[in-house]
Amino acid sequence: MRGYARTLQILASSGAVSDEELERFQRFGYTRQNALEVVLGIGTYMVSTFANRLTRAA
Repeated sequence: MRGYARTLQILASSGAVSDEELERFQRFGYTRQNALEVVLGIGTYMVSTFANRLTRAA
Protein backbone atom coordinates (compact mmCIF):
# COMPACT_ATOMS: atom_id res chain seq x y z
CA MET A 1 0.00 0.00 0.00
CA ARG A 2 1.40 3.38 -0.88
CA GLY A 3 0.98 6.77 0.82
CA TYR A 4 -2.57 7.64 -0.25
CA ALA A 5 -3.95 4.19 0.50
CA ARG A 6 -2.20 4.15 3.89
CA THR A 7 -3.66 7.54 4.72
CA LEU A 8 -7.13 6.27 3.87
CA GLN A 9 -6.57 3.20 6.05
CA ILE A 10 -5.44 5.32 8.99
CA LEU A 11 -8.48 7.54 8.54
CA ALA A 12 -10.91 4.63 8.18
CA SER A 13 -9.58 2.94 11.31
CA SER A 14 -9.44 6.18 13.34
CA GLY A 15 -5.72 5.54 13.75
CA ALA A 16 -6.13 2.04 15.18
CA VAL A 17 -3.88 0.23 12.72
CA SER A 18 -2.53 -3.20 13.59
CA ASP A 19 1.05 -3.83 14.68
CA GLU A 20 1.54 -5.69 11.40
CA GLU A 21 0.38 -2.69 9.38
CA LEU A 22 2.65 -0.34 11.32
CA GLU A 23 5.59 -2.71 10.77
CA ARG A 24 4.80 -2.85 7.04
CA PHE A 25 4.78 0.96 6.98
CA GLN A 26 8.22 0.95 8.61
CA ARG A 27 9.59 -1.61 6.14
CA PHE A 28 9.01 1.00 3.41
CA GLY A 29 11.54 3.18 5.22
CA TYR A 30 9.10 5.27 7.23
CA THR A 31 9.31 5.78 10.98
CA ARG A 32 6.72 5.96 13.75
CA GLN A 33 7.25 9.72 13.64
CA ASN A 34 6.24 9.67 9.96
CA ALA A 35 3.09 7.75 10.93
CA LEU A 36 2.29 10.43 13.50
CA GLU A 37 2.86 13.10 10.84
CA VAL A 38 0.23 11.41 8.68
CA VAL A 39 -2.25 11.57 11.56
CA LEU A 40 -1.36 15.21 12.23
CA GLY A 41 -1.81 16.02 8.54
CA ILE A 42 -5.26 14.44 8.54
CA GLY A 43 -6.20 16.36 11.68
CA THR A 44 -4.96 19.67 10.31
CA TYR A 45 -6.89 19.18 7.08
CA MET A 46 -10.08 18.25 8.91
CA VAL A 47 -9.95 21.20 11.33
CA SER A 48 -9.21 23.59 8.46
CA THR A 49 -12.08 22.21 6.40
CA PHE A 50 -14.54 22.41 9.31
CA ALA A 51 -13.47 25.98 10.11
CA ASN A 52 -13.80 27.08 6.49
CA ARG A 53 -17.27 25.57 6.23
CA LEU A 54 -18.36 27.10 9.53
CA THR A 55 -17.23 30.58 8.55
CA ARG A 56 -18.33 30.19 4.94
CA ALA A 57 -14.77 30.90 3.82
CA ALA A 58 -13.50 29.46 0.55
